[in-house]
Amino acid sequence: MLLVSALRDAAERRFGRTWSGADLVSYVARVRARDPSRAGAIDPLTAERVLRGALGDGEAVAGLSSDQFARTFVELLIELIIDEQQAGTGLDEFLDRAIRRSERYPY
Repeated sequence: MLLVSALRDAAERRFGRTWSGADLVSYVARVRARDPSRAGAIDPLTAERVLRGALGDGEAVAGLSSDQFARTFVELLIELIIDEQQAGTGLDEFLDRAIRRSERYPY
C-alpha cells in the first residue's frame, strides 16, 4: 500500500486536481524523451492509464495485465520521484507523505 500511496501522492502533486488528458500525454512524452534508450520500457497508452488510475479514475486500469501495470507503475513512480527531487522535495519528505497517506487510506 505504501507504493500505491506514493504514486497517488506524487501524481497529485505533479498534476493537481484539475488535470487533463493532454497533461498526461505531455508528461509521458517528456518522460520517454528523457532517456531514448529506455523509451521502449514505457508504453505511452499504458502509462497514461496508470496515471489516470493514480489520479482517481479506477476504471482506467481495468483490463491491464498485472505485468503491464507493475512495470509501468514502477517506471512512473521512479520518474515522479525524480521530478519531486528536482523540485526540491527530498526523498525523506516524499516517503513521509506517502506513509501518512497509506495510514489514512486503507486500500
